[in-house]
Amino acid sequence: MGLATVVAARAAGAGTIVVTGLSRDRSRLDCALQVGADHVIDVQAENAAQRLADITGGRMADVVIDAASGSSVTVNTAMELVGRGGHIVIAGLKDEPVNGLDSNSILFRGITIGPGAGLDAARAVALINDGQVPTAALAGETFPLDRFEDAFALLDRRVPGRDAVRVSLHVS
Repeated sequence: MGLATVVAARAAGAGTIVVTGLSRDRSRLDCALQVGADHVIDVQAENAAQRLADITGGRMADVVIDAASGSSVTVNTAMELVGRGGHIVIAGLKDEPVNGLDSNSILFRGITIGPGAGLDAARAVALINDGQVPTAALAGETFPLDRFEDAFALLDRRVPGRDAVRVSLHVS
């Protein structure tokens, strides 16, 4: 979902696109650069807020899209990265409530938080047909159905030293 967000943001005319991720997300961060991101930040190797401040001259992000599923820590990270009057879109489902969220910051900084849901299939198809979606970079790996367990292990990041942007099964 995060990589699709990069493609959509670029197609919508976004200025500077910055993607964050963990060290284990290196292949996905590299793919983000291939599909339209201007910068990537490994949040385990660098201070994301400081790096974004350097990139934006202190303005921070106008829009932060939290597409990460699982940990709710990313919501607090989004709060650190969004600028005054900015917008946060929470698109990834979280496994637990958000701890440590300073709701006063939402009021004092004029931040808008909303859900990321919905699909504009017609627009997505138009972007693909117009060649604006780098489908080769997003294709990932394909496995025959009888190698389902191998495919799922790769998708679940249980294959040491390997990751895939996407995994699909081929039924023949």
